[in-house]
Amino acid sequence: MSVSKIYRNFARVFLLVLLSAAAVGCKYRYIEKPERLLSPEEMSEVICELAYLNVAEEQGAFEQDSVLAKIGKKAFIQKLYEQYGIDKQILRQNNEYYMENHKLYVKIYSDALNRLNIRLGEEEKRQEKPEELTDPNGWVL
Repeated sequence: MSVSKIYRNFARVFLLVLLSAAAVGCKYRYIEKPERLLSPEEMSEVICELAYLNVAEEQGAFEQDSVLAKIGKKAFIQKLYEQYGIDKQILRQNNEYYMENHKLYVKIYSDALNRLNIRLGEEEKRQEKPEELTDPNGWVL
């Protein structure tokens, strides 16, 4: 056999092994349904609440001299977890599960974004319009 035939046969075998390894490596990873599956609405609410906490933190709500700093961000997150009967791992499992269905995942996040925008808009309105101070007799001070 000539060197060129050996080289061609080696190249074919190498290419076949390389493609086989690539095919095995690209195996689809199916995410199983979590035991505690949040509905898309619940998932959207949880995402909105966590995003709202991040916005509040960025605006300095949890700084050392504030009332919220004494409570702590972790306490709010723990309350959220208790409200929906989840923990950090269940939230991660739900997130991975919903990532399998890209269209639903985008819908969940856009719904969460809409909720967050509405909530932030309400906060801005509340800050723009200070509540009137009244005394016990109903007189505006």
